[in-house]
Amino acid sequence: MGQVSVSVNGRSYRLVCGDGEEPRLRELAAIVNARVERLVFGAHDERFGAVETLFKIGSDERLNHRLEITSGVLAENCRRLLQDFFRARRTRSAP
Repeated sequence: MGQVSVSVNGRSYRLVCGDGEEPRLRELAAIVNARVERLVFGAHDERFGAVETLFKIGSDERLNHRLEITSGVLAENCRRLLQDFFRARRTRSAP
């Protein structure tokens, strides 16, 4: 996951870039602790997703910071990209 800080019209923004998949617990904890205002992702992670699939940490009212969540953006493209990547890795590492 990459991170870029930018300043626009005197306001500072921290942009966190990932792979388009729903963040897992460790990633989402870092996002919440960094007080990121908005999270956008494409594909849900059915096994380990911590935003909407297994947990709903980003919107949990017990935490002192909640973020705006937009999911499903180009979901099929993200899912296909991730599947193709891991399929190619398995093919290369096969005996």
